Amino acid sequence: MDDKQPLHITLHSAGTASIVVVAKCTRCRLVASRLISEASTNMAAVVGAEALAALGCAHVEAVTLNRRKTIG
Repeated sequence: MDDKQPLHITLHSAGTASIVVVAKCTRCRLVASRLISEASTNMAAVVGAEALAALGCAHVEAVTLNRRKTIG
């Protein structure tokens, strides 16, 4: 698969002031997640890319924030 945007980062509410960042690489099919504070959502793409890199994903050079669920 030659996906121009291999990384997909989504945010999910995890309760009071917490967000789960879920990152998936469509090329190597790795999925990683991290729990962050709601105040850190501007760093979600970086956190997701780091989580995938820690699992060995070599495609983290092209981070795409493709969807953000409403928190509230």
